Amino acid sequence: MDVEEDEPIIKNFDKIQKEMEKIEKQKYTLEQLKNILEDQNIVPLSDDNKDELIFQIAQCKVNNIIPRCYMCGGGVLQFVNKKQRYECQGFDMDGEQIECKCYFMEDEIKKREWVEL
Repeated sequence: MDVEEDEPIIKNFDKIQKEMEKIEKQKYTLEQLKNILEDQNIVPLSDDNKDELIFQIAQCKVNNIIPRCYMCGGGVLQFVNKKQRYECQGFDMDGEQIECKCYFMEDEIKKREWVEL
């Protein structure tokens, strides 16, 4: 699969896949997955998609917890390989797209480690 150099990439994808398999074996409900994220002070990125929540948990466990955008407060930062930085594309608030074009270098991002509870 060819990936454009300016497309967001997923760091440590193989490790994330293995972590996802572990989580899937636990047979968590949708509500349990949301609670796992909320216990880590993470806003679930989906209300109704278990696969997205499992991916979100696995990514946080492997790559640590990336904060929301420091400027808009709601956007999810994504790593852009070509530019070697994290970028925010904004977020949706009550059906309205909030624009944000902020970016941050790796050393400006303060990630938190996942804490097993």
